[in-house]
Amino acid sequence: RITTFTALLISSLAVALTPVYALDITGSYDDKGTVIQSASGGESETISFHGMLSLDFDPIMAEAKYGDTSHIDLIDLKEKLDIEIIDEEGKMVWGAVWGRYEGYSHEGDSAVIRISNGESNGHRTSLVITPL
Repeated sequence: RITTFTALLISSLAVALTPVYALDITGSYDDKGTVIQSASGGESETISFHGMLSLDFDPIMAEAKYGDTSHIDLIDLKEKLDIEIIDEEGKMVWGAVWGRYEGYSHEGDSAVIRISNGESNGHRTSLVITPL
Protein backbone atom coordinates (compact mmCIF):
# COMPACT_ATOMS: atom_id res chain seq x y z
CA ARG A 1 0.00 0.00 0.00
CA ILE A 2 1.29 3.46 -0.87
CA THR A 3 1.42 5.82 2.06
CA THR A 4 1.39 9.58 1.94
CA PHE A 5 5.08 9.63 2.87
CA THR A 6 5.96 7.28 -0.02
CA ALA A 7 3.93 9.38 -2.48
CA LEU A 8 5.66 12.57 -1.30
CA LEU A 9 9.06 10.91 -1.57
CA ILE A 10 8.34 9.76 -5.13
CA SER A 11 7.07 13.18 -6.22
CA SER A 12 10.10 14.89 -4.58
CA LEU A 13 12.43 12.54 -6.41
CA ALA A 14 10.68 13.25 -9.72
CA VAL A 15 11.10 17.00 -9.19
CA ALA A 16 14.77 16.54 -8.30
CA LEU A 17 15.41 14.56 -11.48
CA THR A 18 13.78 17.21 -13.71
CA PRO A 19 16.53 19.28 -15.39
CA VAL A 20 16.68 22.90 -14.29
CA TYR A 21 17.21 25.55 -16.94
CA ALA A 22 18.68 28.86 -15.93
CA LEU A 23 16.63 31.02 -18.25
CA ASP A 24 13.25 30.91 -19.95
CA ILE A 25 13.06 33.59 -22.65
CA THR A 26 9.39 33.00 -23.52
CA GLY A 27 7.64 36.31 -24.18
CA SER A 28 6.74 39.04 -26.63
CA TYR A 29 9.58 41.39 -27.50
CA ASP A 30 9.23 44.77 -29.19
CA ASP A 31 10.97 44.77 -32.53
CA LYS A 32 12.64 48.11 -31.93
CA GLY A 33 15.41 48.41 -29.39
CA THR A 34 18.32 50.71 -28.69
CA VAL A 35 22.00 49.97 -29.11
CA ILE A 36 23.48 51.35 -25.92
CA GLN A 37 27.10 50.49 -26.68
CA SER A 38 28.80 49.70 -29.95
CA ALA A 39 32.30 49.06 -31.20
CA SER A 40 32.14 52.28 -33.24
CA GLY A 41 31.43 54.28 -30.08
CA GLY A 42 28.90 56.44 -31.91
CA GLU A 43 25.56 57.72 -30.73
CA SER A 44 22.89 55.28 -29.69
CA GLU A 45 20.88 53.85 -32.55
CA THR A 46 17.57 52.06 -32.95
CA ILE A 47 17.98 48.44 -33.96
CA SER A 48 15.47 45.85 -35.17
CA PHE A 49 15.21 42.44 -33.47
CA HIS A 50 13.77 41.14 -36.76
CA GLY A 51 16.82 42.60 -38.51
CA MET A 52 19.19 40.87 -36.10
CA LEU A 53 17.45 37.52 -36.65
CA SER A 54 17.88 38.13 -40.40
CA LEU A 55 21.54 39.18 -39.92
CA ASP A 56 20.75 42.72 -41.10
CA PHE A 57 22.70 44.82 -38.62
CA ASP A 58 22.55 48.16 -40.45
CA PRO A 59 19.83 50.14 -38.63
CA ILE A 60 18.82 52.14 -41.72
CA MET A 61 18.53 49.07 -43.96
CA ALA A 62 16.74 47.10 -41.24
CA GLU A 63 14.18 49.88 -40.79
CA ALA A 64 13.55 49.94 -44.55
CA LYS A 65 13.11 46.15 -44.69
CA TYR A 66 11.40 45.42 -41.37
CA GLY A 67 9.69 48.70 -40.46
CA ASP A 68 6.27 47.03 -40.41
CA THR A 69 7.32 44.46 -37.79
CA SER A 70 5.52 45.02 -34.49
CA HIS A 71 6.99 42.40 -32.20
CA ILE A 72 8.66 39.02 -31.91
CA ASP A 73 7.07 36.17 -29.94
CA LEU A 74 9.54 33.67 -28.48
CA ILE A 75 8.37 30.37 -27.03
CA ASP A 76 11.22 28.70 -25.16
CA LEU A 77 10.61 24.96 -25.07
CA LYS A 78 14.03 24.29 -23.45
CA GLU A 79 15.25 22.00 -26.23
CA LYS A 80 13.97 24.27 -28.99
CA LEU A 81 12.88 27.85 -29.57
CA ASP A 82 9.76 28.77 -31.53
CA ILE A 83 10.05 32.24 -33.10
CA GLU A 84 7.11 34.12 -34.60
CA ILE A 85 7.50 37.57 -36.17
CA ILE A 86 4.29 39.62 -36.01
CA ASP A 87 3.53 42.68 -38.17
CA GLU A 88 1.61 45.82 -37.17
CA GLU A 89 -1.67 44.20 -38.29
CA GLY A 90 -1.14 41.28 -35.92
CA LYS A 91 -0.30 38.77 -38.67
CA MET A 92 2.59 36.34 -38.41
CA VAL A 93 4.93 37.22 -41.29
CA TRP A 94 7.67 34.69 -40.50
CA GLY A 95 8.19 31.81 -38.15
CA ALA A 96 10.81 29.21 -37.42
CA VAL A 97 11.80 26.64 -34.84
CA TRP A 98 15.41 26.42 -33.71
CA GLY A 99 16.44 23.22 -32.01
CA ARG A 100 19.77 22.05 -30.71
CA TYR A 101 20.92 21.02 -34.19
CA GLU A 102 19.74 24.30 -35.74
CA GLY A 103 21.73 26.30 -33.20
CA TYR A 104 19.59 26.95 -30.10
CA SER A 105 20.89 26.18 -26.64
CA HIS A 106 20.93 27.23 -23.00
CA GLU A 107 24.43 27.99 -21.77
CA GLY A 108 24.69 28.99 -18.13
CA ASP A 109 22.55 32.07 -17.56
CA SER A 110 22.11 32.69 -21.29
CA ALA A 111 20.02 31.51 -24.19
CA VAL A 112 21.99 31.37 -27.45
CA ILE A 113 20.60 31.49 -30.98
CA ARG A 114 23.19 30.66 -33.64
CA ILE A 115 22.22 31.80 -37.13
CA SER A 116 23.94 30.54 -40.26
CA ASN A 117 24.92 33.13 -42.82
CA GLY A 118 23.48 30.85 -45.53
CA GLU A 119 26.81 30.30 -47.23
CA SER A 120 28.75 27.09 -47.51
CA ASN A 121 31.59 28.39 -45.31
CA GLY A 122 29.66 27.36 -42.18
CA HIS A 123 29.99 30.73 -40.45
CA ARG A 124 27.34 31.50 -37.86
CA THR A 125 26.39 34.55 -35.86
CA SER A 126 25.42 34.08 -32.22
CA LEU A 127 22.71 36.15 -30.56
CA VAL A 128 23.08 35.78 -26.81
CA ILE A 129 20.10 36.64 -24.59
CA THR A 130 20.87 37.20 -20.91
CA PRO A 131 18.85 38.77 -18.10
CA LEU A 132 19.88 42.26 -17.01
